[in-house]
Amino acid sequence: SNIQGGSAATMLRMVKGRSPTVILVKDTHDHIFGAFVPFPLRSHPKHYGNDKCLLFSLHPSFRVHPASGQNPWYVLSNE
Repeated sequence: SNIQGGSAATMLRMVKGRSPTVILVKDTHDHIFGAFVPFPLRSHPKHYGNDKCLLFSLHPSFRVHPASGQNPWYVLSNE
């Protein structure tokens, strides 16, 4: 946030009501990873979503991490 000038709250306002959502992050070690959310993100104090959500990494290696189904904690996006 200090470097790029953005915040999670700003991102949530920009994508609210749109779907699907792909979130990409590049960290300070140049690792690139993200999430795929097939439904509109919304501000909500509790977890929501379904097993169609997934996490992935692109760099330094490509991996997909689908939902395990072991719990219902897919998305938490509160402002």
